[in-house]
Amino acid sequence: MKIQIAQDSKGNDILISDATKKEKYVCYDCNGTLIPKKGTKNQHHYSHKNNKINCNGESWQHKFAKKF
Repeated sequence: MKIQIAQDSKGNDILISDATKKEKYVCYDCNGTLIPKKGTKNQHHYSHKNNKINCNGESWQHKFAKKF
């Protein structure tokens, strides 16, 4: 599943639909830098800036749900 939510530089939870190119985002799992991908062909999602990062711990959905 593609990443749909990330944290901005202030620690706010930001859905991909609300993401902008000007803000910086981090991954819930590895704290790696994420880039919003909002093209016209694929589903909008966040992508890791460094593709070599191995995010295989808790999913972003699980970490996000634990906040509530």
